[in-house]
Amino acid sequence: MPKVRMVKCPECGGEFEFEDYLEIGDTTFCGSCDMELKIIRLDPPQVEVVKSLDDESDLDEEGDAEEF
Repeated sequence: MPKVRMVKCPECGGEFEFEDYLEIGDTTFCGSCDMELKIIRLDPPQVEVVKSLDDESDLDEEGDAEEF
């Protein structure tokens, strides 16, 4: 039987189950706010919010704002 631990969402503070099969770099979702989270530590479990491309405010590869 897999070991089930709880992890706290950094976005909403809600706690959800962290399944034992998850590994560092995997993504999961908060059960409360549905935020996508990346596994950054296993013991104790720790996650961080996955930033979407929309959050990057149109930066090119060098980090400069694109001109339109």
